[in-house]
Amino acid sequence: MSGIGGIVRWDGGPVSESRLRTMMRLVAHRGPDGLTWNTGDGVGFGHALHALRRSDSRQRPQPVSLPDGSCSIVADARIDNREDVMRALGSVTWIHEPESDAELILAGFDRWGEEVVHRIAGDFAFAIWMGAARQLFAARDPFGARPLYYGRYPGAFVFGSEPKQILTLPEVSVEADDLVVSEFLMLSFRETGRTFFRGVSKLPPAHSLTASVEGTAVTRYWSPEGHPDGDRTDRPLVVLDRFRELLIASVAHRVNTDFPVAAHLSGGIDSSSVVVAAAELYRRDASDRPDICTVSAVFPGLECDETALIRAVSSRLPFRALTYQPDSGPLLDGLQEELWVVDSPFVSVLRNAWRREAGLLEELGIHSLLTGLGGDELLDDSTVLGDLFRSRRFGLWFRELQSRTRTSAGSSRRALLAAVRSLIPGAVRRTLGGWRSRLSRQDPAWAGADVVRRLAAHRSAAGHSGVSTGPSPNSIAGYLVGPHHVWGVEAANSRYASLGVEVAHPFLDRALAEFVLGLPLDERLTHGQQKALARRAFAAELPTEVRELGERVGYNRAVARTLSTWWQVLPETLGPPERWQVSRYLDRDGFLPLYDDVVNRSTADTTLMEELWRIAVVELWMRGLRRYNQVER
Repeated sequence: MSGIGGIVRWDGGPVSESRLRTMMRLVAHRGPDGLTWNTGDGVGFGHALHALRRSDSRQRPQPVSLPDGSCSIVADARIDNREDVMRALGSVTWIHEPESDAELILAGFDRWGEEVVHRIAGDFAFAIWMGAARQLFAARDPFGARPLYYGRYPGAFVFGSEPKQILTLPEVSVEADDLVVSEFLMLSFRETGRTFFRGVSKLPPAHSLTASVEGTAVTRYWSPEGHPDGDRTDRPLVVLDRFRELLIASVAHRVNTDFPVAAHLSGGIDSSSVVVAAAELYRRDASDRPDICTVSAVFPGLECDETALIRAVSSRLPFRALTYQPDSGPLLDGLQEELWVVDSPFVSVLRNAWRREAGLLEELGIHSLLTGLGGDELLDDSTVLGDLFRSRRFGLWFRELQSRTRTSAGSSRRALLAAVRSLIPGAVRRTLGGWRSRLSRQDPAWAGADVVRRLAAHRSAAGHSGVSTGPSPNSIAGYLVGPHHVWGVEAANSRYASLGVEVAHPFLDRALAEFVLGLPLDERLTHGQQKALARRAFAAELPTEVRELGERVGYNRAVARTLSTWWQVLPETLGPPERWQVSRYLDRDGFLPLYDDVVNRSTADTTLMEELWRIAVVELWMRGLRRYNQVER
């Protein structure tokens, strides 16, 4: 993790060093080990260094330029296939020994041009300036582990690791994007290139851009679709071994540090697979590995508490196991500061858990955090029935349905509906969905008419649902790059970056994803078992109670408990709802009864309380927008 930023003036005029310095100061938390910047030829690049080793000669100041000065790069990157890239490059005399990640990317760009994105593997966001052509080329990794935001204003282009870097420039207007705010309020995320700010765009994962005085072109360079492995002939143990080794390798890439590392452990399959993969890595060779501990949220007395599962896993690990209980502090305390940190509203109600975890990570001096994020999407077994049905493999479909019926009736019913739904063409599905929505009045009563119309028009124009509906038989892919998932990755990145912690997701690894997505349908059969691939691959390490874990309870009770008292401070904190700025998105007659029901405790409906929570979060976020214009420049 690092912080990057840049300003390009197309006329070649001087870039204000004070503006660039301000941009980089705003992301100093991403790189506490030093800020560097450089201006010249109408371009200014800045970098905030986050060192992964106490003494690492690969972490050199950026920007980096070719010896002739023709191209310069600034990068937030971790390149995992360094040896492969160097071997393909051959002798490059100007690269230092050992080479930095930024140097590798730049040398690759010098040799292969834009094709460099197909040659490198890892998490990255970078920008390269081509002086002779006066063009900027930028790219972001396939799953968006590293962020990249940008904006255009008259005569210039600006980019950075966080939206606030762009918004603090006086030429960029600080205004909410009504469409994205509407999507958030209605939990209907569909945009992957827009942000909550009208003047700021984001480069979607697996995309590159080329910017010049003529405009900005954004291009997808990788898709999770279409990765068949026709050479896979051995069954099925080789498949499990390969999945296992790829996850272990992914973990190894993400613990390449000598600072302490933490790993989330919830008791579920995803996080448990990550930590047992880490344990296997340490069993093979613990030398030059950082100290690792697991961190777990526990909820004593609630159905969602997984203390027993966490202990069952951690008892088999060579790592220190730490648990914490989310405190019951006021839910709105410090919320506005957190909204400034993440540059957007957020859905999560369990922010007291986040605050407790943040304090623990700071106390331990954690620099990197492993998560199980992406496991739900990559290992999603609910798509198998639909994919089989769509592929007309009715015999296998029926046998798989029978297996799921025996293990979980609820899951089988949902899967059957998904299977049938997959046969309906996308255009017909969207039409039927629109009519169903209008007939059943699914839109909440508090939603303003403009919000409803705006989202309906956008859905019709976009013609997509965020889930792949193309010809590929592998619908898992749609979830991996869907806007809900991308939004979650970005929110996690912003939150932990504010602590100076690099958050890493081993399941979001290109090699691992392509392997799983390339599995034939026959090898994706679960026989009624959720996330069967991970369960079987790590069967020897996972305790029986985790390996045989069925559907989990979820955190609804914890959410309900958290929401049960937060309303007490709402009137005092936000004042009369009639004066809220968010009211422009609301129907007054529909919203005020909801507000009264929650504040007067005449409802225990968690859904209604969550809806009011989202509205209150947007209100606080909107009130904080003026802060962007108050940054000292």
